[in-house]
Amino acid sequence: MADTLGDVASMRPDKLDRDYPTWSITFRAYLRTKGLWETLDNPVPPNEAEDATAYTDWKGKDERALAQIILGVKTHHLVTVSVCTRAREAWDALEASFSAQTNARRAQLTVELTTIRKKAGESIHVYANRAKAMQAELATAGQPMDDNTTLLYVLRGLGAEYKMIKTVLLAAPQFLAWESVTTALLPVEAELGEAVAQDEGVTTAAYQAGYLDRAERRRRVTCWKCGKKGHYKAECRLSNKQEDGTGHSGGSPVVFMATGKAKTTVCLADDKEGKEAGAATLMATPMDKHVNDAVVFIDSGATHHMAKKEASFVTYHKTDNMEVEMANGDTVPAVGCGSVVLFTTVGAQLVLEDTLHVPSISANLLSVRVITKKKGKVVFEDDTMQLFKGSRLVATGVAKNGGQYVLEINPVVPAYASVAYGKQVEPGYLWHRRLSHLGAGNLAKMPNLVTGMDMKPTDATPVEGGMCIP
Repeated sequence: MADTLGDVASMRPDKLDRDYPTWSITFRAYLRTKGLWETLDNPVPPNEAEDATAYTDWKGKDERALAQIILGVKTHHLVTVSVCTRAREAWDALEASFSAQTNARRAQLTVELTTIRKKAGESIHVYANRAKAMQAELATAGQPMDDNTTLLYVLRGLGAEYKMIKTVLLAAPQFLAWESVTTALLPVEAELGEAVAQDEGVTTAAYQAGYLDRAERRRRVTCWKCGKKGHYKAECRLSNKQEDGTGHSGGSPVVFMATGKAKTTVCLADDKEGKEAGAATLMATPMDKHVNDAVVFIDSGATHHMAKKEASFVTYHKTDNMEVEMANGDTVPAVGCGSVVLFTTVGAQLVLEDTLHVPSISANLLSVRVITKKKGKVVFEDDTMQLFKGSRLVATGVAKNGGQYVLEINPVVPAYASVAYGKQVEPGYLWHRRLSHLGAGNLAKMPNLVTGMDMKPTDATPVEGGMCIP
């Protein structure tokens, strides 16, 4: 029975883009419904001299199957199938292109799966299927990940509301399985949905749907001056007389960097408030006064990256007549400007140009505004941050106590980076890499066995908690 045009349209799977494992299953079923898969199962045609009718029938089906495959892929895959003359040839070419055994592709897929997070409003079923698709794609790339390992990352990506059931699942002695984990999570999801609906009603439902009316958005605004909700800083009734002698309004956090003032132009954008010529708005979030010097906070308001220590810079020059004004009215000097290099936990290298050296700030700042101006993309989702350059993930971050996002970086600078930026490399570490990552014990013996090594046995010291970077 011939299919109508409506039947064909309703049966045809989505065109192939990135998810080859899913496409191959659905498109194989589609070709079977059309009676065309047999030419791919039996790619050798019948002998034309012995049975011309069978040969003609096979050839017609093969041509139709090839046409369906070509029509079933998106434009950027046409170069792969356009030169094929048989349906089986086109099918194998697509499979080969998605099964490329490249370290770069495996690394990218691994990062996507190991950093998976459940999105706001996303159901457990959708979240689990998204992880399964990544797992299948990773297997296609030649690096399969077992269900137990995949589910450990899936459980890590759940929010704090699933803490109890995560503890129970992780304490079980047997390996995790998809069916048992999803079965355990679904009742918790249902209870959470009922609790939200009963406790907060229509407002929360609207929030979960991704919409907030003007009144609700207004209610959630937090004043940067007094810290209370419901009004903006410009509308705050707290007078300057109510502040203490230090300029703080009594809260424990300190809000940094409201306006930078410069008599000479040094890497600053124009001030939108028009308070003063040459000023620039450098918004920031509340931060604790005591943080580690290596910590980098992610700031969606700052117009420039800022660093506390001069040692953080790989290129540097002094600046004069530059000030950074705090939100409380205090000013601190910006004494230099240059480039800072950060090595992220996903294996990428961030070069932050035009970074201001501000010794008096309490934490290093990564400016989201600068990243987006440089054609980067920053995605905040739940309590995580992802930074992309094009389609490549180059950095991640997490929200710490108080809601401050912190960039996840590797504090150990690789030896190749030290060489590239003209910094001295420890001879023990350099010879460790030259000798194919030889262990510290054997490396310490080398200077006594050979001549020409510019190191001493005491230079061969292991790095506790570090990671060898090939």
